[in-house]
Amino acid sequence: MTRLLLLPVAAAALALGASPALADDGPRLVRAPKVDVRTVTAGGDSFVSIGASFRLDREFSSDAERFQYAIVVAPHLRAGQKLPDELFGGTTFGRIGARGGHCFRAEAVQLRKRAKVRRGARWQAALVHRSTVVGPVRTVTLRRVADDPARDARALGC
Repeated sequence: MTRLLLLPVAAAALALGASPALADDGPRLVRAPKVDVRTVTAGGDSFVSIGASFRLDREFSSDAERFQYAIVVAPHLRAGQKLPDELFGGTTFGRIGARGGHCFRAEAVQLRKRAKVRRGARWQAALVHRSTVVGPVRTVTLRRVADDPARDARALGC
């Protein structure tokens, strides 16, 4: 009986244009992340590595949940966007600042490998859950500065 009641509700939600990405009750970015860009050379190949420090609205319920998320930085993103199977970069979230601040640092996932980016460029950042952009998409400015998680934690209010 419960299943019969849920089918019309799900159909109505789809008809109204409800996005599955917005239905996810996971953590959300509180404000625009602090993004650092650096060029890395390895084995004669140069590529851009993007580090992101960010604050979430809540704590992850478990480490298993934390490992399901990534942060992505790209020139253009939109909520609900499905990402391709092959991405470049990305690491798991490491905590910065006080535990109650819900602040993290990670290498951001990129949609493709890049040899260079323009300093001061305005890109977008968002959380990704299971290959789908979830929550708000924030605009960030790419900066080439020394990696300083303590400075980023203070700027994010952690």
